[in-house]
Amino acid sequence: AACAAGVAVLMMEWGVVRGNRPYLRGTEIKSLLINGAVREGRMYPNREWGYGAINLLGAFREIR
Repeated sequence: AACAAGVAVLMMEWGVVRGNRPYLRGTEIKSLLINGAVREGRMYPNREWGYGAINLLGAFREIR
């Protein structure tokens, strides 16, 4: 949870503070993180891994 919070803060800084995406909200961050997650052959979502491993670069690639 601490890593996910840190990733969300970095995304908010990039979007809101630096003006790249001034209306970035929590629901959009959640969606970007889910779509950018790394999945390794398991069924997702599941109880142990959720939607996969956090991948900040993958989340930013989803913005394009």
